[in-house]
Amino acid sequence: MGEGIKTPTEQPSVRASPEILSAWHHHKNLITRFGRSGVRKAFHNAGIITWRWYDQFNHFTAATDTYDSLTADQPRHTKSHALIAASLYPSTVALTALIASPYWARIAHSREPKRFLERISMEITEGWTPTGGSDPLRHWMTEDWLPGFLGPDTVHQIPDRHPKVRTPKTGLGTPGDQTFFDLPQLG
Repeated sequence: MGEGIKTPTEQPSVRASPEILSAWHHHKNLITRFGRSGVRKAFHNAGIITWRWYDQFNHFTAATDTYDSLTADQPRHTKSHALIAASLYPSTVALTALIASPYWARIAHSREPKRFLERISMEITEGWTPTGGSDPLRHWMTEDWLPGFLGPDTVHQIPDRHPKVRTPKTGLGTPGDQTFFDLPQLG
């Protein structure tokens, strides 16, 4: 159940958006391919990135169209955090696939990340290429942060890195900060 949903009867329906079910199947396949732990961490990072993009731009056409189709039949859930999360879910899973992939992660963290950014532009951001030091994807590419996940169970083993977590007020916080958004998770 999404944030703000207290009972199962308040849970909004995603039937009007087959892309959400398709993303869920893709998410399950990623877990099979890359393992639950790595995908969980990649999904968490991808969720932070897509939420930051949403906060900055109100997101892209695909997410907006999904949100519109979800709210058309459920006006009582308009502006619901759960519907926004559901509409961002396909983009989050697409980004998870690239972050979880050792091949694409290696390119993203290389000195020549152009192919990675082109793939993001074609598959997720509708032609827009993330740029600048304040962009959350670029920040992940340079810092390889693992928000809220401590210990050896990481997407990339990088010694002496301090994980950061996303906070609603400041963007990135400290490892002990518990104010990050609760993002949907499988398994």
